[in-house]
Amino acid sequence: MAVTLSFTLVESKDCKNATFNETTGIYSVSNLTGWGTPNELTSDAIVATVQFTSPSGIVYTSIDMISAGSFPRTSGIAVSIPSTTVDSTLTDFDDGFWIVTYSVTTGTTTYTTTNTIFFSCKIEKEVCKLVSALDLCDCTCDPDKVNRALQAKAYLYAINCAIEYDQLDKAKSIFATLRRLLDCSIC
Repeated sequence: MAVTLSFTLVESKDCKNATFNETTGIYSVSNLTGWGTPNELTSDAIVATVQFTSPSGIVYTSIDMISAGSFPRTSGIAVSIPSTTVDSTLTDFDDGFWIVTYSVTTGTTTYTTTNTIFFSCKIEKEVCKLVSALDLCDCTCDPDKVNRALQAKAYLYAINCAIEYDQLDKAKSIFATLRRLLDCSIC
């Protein structure tokens, strides 16, 4: 057997941080690809990095995870990665589909896994603002505003459903549609 890396990455509500958590786990009968005998040990790692690629295709310099948070590890302890750590010019993470690669090199092998992570902090705030701006106590409310707000909320939900069912191309298409709806100046 060999180690199969896995991780989660969750964007913060302020769009400025991403929480990285290695989920590879420890070797056991129910986790044959975890760290530990007969597989390699976390202490065998000499390099561990995370690399971000932005939705626009910018590939940022890898982050040293051994220094940043003592990775690799078998426990579920997470570390926050500020956007400024990814690149000093980033004040926050842009919405969209980020490609994140986690690599660990031991004395004998390099293990790598790549995930596509949907960051939606800013667009979620826009949708919530649109929905919360509705005056539900006013019986003369503008039905177009209500429809637009509900449509935006439905698109946001649809993106997350598509991601959950591994329909990444569909999620990207819905995201583009939602972005156009929110950018619409005549609505």
